[in-house]
Amino acid sequence: MRQVILTRHGQSEANREDRFAGRAAFPLTDEGRRQAETLAANLAPLSPAQVRCGPTLRTRQTAEIIGEKLSLPVTADPAFDDISIPHWEGLTKDEIRERFGDEYPTWRATPHLFRLPGCETIAQVRDRAVAGIMALLDDSGGGCVVVVTHLVVVRALLTAAADTGIDRFRDFSLGNGEFAVLEKDARTGGRIILRECDNQSL
Repeated sequence: MRQVILTRHGQSEANREDRFAGRAAFPLTDEGRRQAETLAANLAPLSPAQVRCGPTLRTRQTAEIIGEKLSLPVTADPAFDDISIPHWEGLTKDEIRERFGDEYPTWRATPHLFRLPGCETIAQVRDRAVAGIMALLDDSGGGCVVVVTHLVVVRALLTAAADTGIDRFRDFSLGNGEFAVLEKDARTGGRIILRECDNQSL
């Protein structure tokens, strides 16, 4: 059965500065590059066949390091892009609180209820990301596929794999450079499930 190795990009400048990155072009830090190199070494025993990534700079850089270390092709895929909240991009969490009132507290406390004009919801992120994962799992090509994406996408996908509501969004996480293995439910074939996870706290 084909598998998808779901990974989170290495540490970015936005992570280090506690900024909301979204789809802005924040590069990896030196630590992020080291995390990507370690991730590549940890993924090697799984013999992946290709790497997919969201189109942002930090996911592409992580994917390119993995691709270079493991001699794998890398393809950007918008299904795995970060959530779109344009007016927050590049701001620190404190700046968002100061400029936009209760938007950030709502995002933190009840993210499944977060809805703003011109912005994605977590449900929309989950729908597109699940469709992207299912397309990869349904592909008849051999070997597992590494998907490098973002924390919001990871959390949304793991709620789907756990077959739980998006209100449980913050119950799931992966650190920078950690991974989880997803596959199709062999009993129904209609959903993704979590086979194993690099983060033992999940």
